[in-house]
Amino acid sequence: MAQFVVPRPDSGSSSGPPTAVSPEAARHEPPRWRDGRVLLGLALIVSAMLIGSRVLSTADARTPVWTFTHHLSAKSVVTDDDVTLTSAGVDGNAYLTADHSPIGQRVAHEVEEGEYVAASALASNVSGDRRLVTVSVDTAHAPTGLTHGERVDVWVTPKDDAASLAGNAAPQLVLAGALVDEVPSIESFGAASVVPVVLDVPNAAVARLVMALHHGDLDLIRLPANAS
Repeated sequence: MAQFVVPRPDSGSSSGPPTAVSPEAARHEPPRWRDGRVLLGLALIVSAMLIGSRVLSTADARTPVWTFTHHLSAKSVVTDDDVTLTSAGVDGNAYLTADHSPIGQRVAHEVEEGEYVAASALASNVSGDRRLVTVSVDTAHAPTGLTHGERVDVWVTPKDDAASLAGNAAPQLVLAGALVDEVPSIESFGAASVVPVVLDVPNAAVARLVMALHHGDLDLIRLPANAS
């Protein structure tokens, strides 16, 4: 059988074609943990998780409380249409929550739309330890147009001591922020200079107020509306 021998190129000859060199394969290096871009990405992920957790915890802290849907005058009886439940971040001890409905109770003073139902705004919540005391006040010593639901400071000027006789008697504060329950119209008393004003006061302040009635002349000082 015939044999074919492939001639070997002459190593010293330069006439043959150049031998192709294969490029070296590039190696893929895994990302390093210390790479700035990796650390930045991790920081963004952690920040997003913390913000989400904060939002959820804040939402959980909101409490369903009753809110007045429109204006109500003093002594109005609260109905289904007067209140609604609203989620708010407020003190559940100061305002009525979903567990304590105000429906069927009377409001102690005038309230406005959007106002949270405070426990102190309902007459039935404060009547147990309070009393209605009638005080006689000179018409010149009471604010003009005083009405139910307003608040006044009660002052007394002693009239039975030497200082009073000398005209140097110092007025004394008897009760601060007393709630006005009823004020008769001046016209109903004709020319009378003294009118009875009914005050809603804490039971503990009754004795002090009655004593002041017998020791001097009373003055009622109206508090601004935003101070009530």
